[in-house]
Amino acid sequence: MEKIASFTVNHLNLLPGVYVSRKDNVGGNVITTFDLRMTRPNYEPVMNTAEVHTIEHLAATFLRNHKEYGEKIIYFGPMGCRTGFYLILAGDYKSEDILDLMISMFEFIRHYHDPIPGAKEFLDELRSLTQVIIISDTFAQFATPLMEKFGWPTIFCNSLEVAESGEITGFKMRCEQSKLTTVKALQSIGFETIASGDSYNDLGMIKASKAGFLFKSTEQIKKDNPELAAYETYDELLAAIKEHLD
Repeated sequence: MEKIASFTVNHLNLLPGVYVSRKDNVGGNVITTFDLRMTRPNYEPVMNTAEVHTIEHLAATFLRNHKEYGEKIIYFGPMGCRTGFYLILAGDYKSEDILDLMISMFEFIRHYHDPIPGAKEFLDELRSLTQVIIISDTFAQFATPLMEKFGWPTIFCNSLEVAESGEITGFKMRCEQSKLTTVKALQSIGFETIASGDSYNDLGMIKASKAGFLFKSTEQIKKDNPELAAYETYDELLAAIKEHLD
């Protein structure tokens, strides 16, 4: 059996960078797959799901709207090991050919301060149908600017302790297992809950709810929880939620 070229690379020696993973000939046309390695393999920690999810959305939006490369983008998405991303381009390219594109892409992501494309429209429609609470492990100081752009939905999250000088001196967690605890508290006063999330610490509230879904989760989480429906787009998730609304 022929070995996959990228699997023959010693990942213990692989450093962050832009690499050509492979080139394929499809119908006489060359397709180039890039390995955009952001962290060193086998050296913890890997990237968190939330960060990977955000980069995936923003990078794909930037790339598919790019004047030069937009029509050549075949795929952009995360590696299962969460140490980087794959970019597949129509054409025969070298790593140095896309360096300016990658710099522009990450500058776009760094300076982006608006909701992830599609998120506000999803939330607006969902709030028109039912009560919505965002339960997050983030901190209020980080979430507030984004909540303003979302139209001030209800969010339960944690808070930072900040000195008068502006220095962060500590943090205050709202409660242990905040997502599951919140869902159970709502249920204890007569509410039914529908929950969705993408990470391991979302599983408790998802499984405790009347209906629960994975959204933009990792392949490993989906594999470990095959009983949970998993969706990749806001339209799919909204349709699934609607099916369970009374």
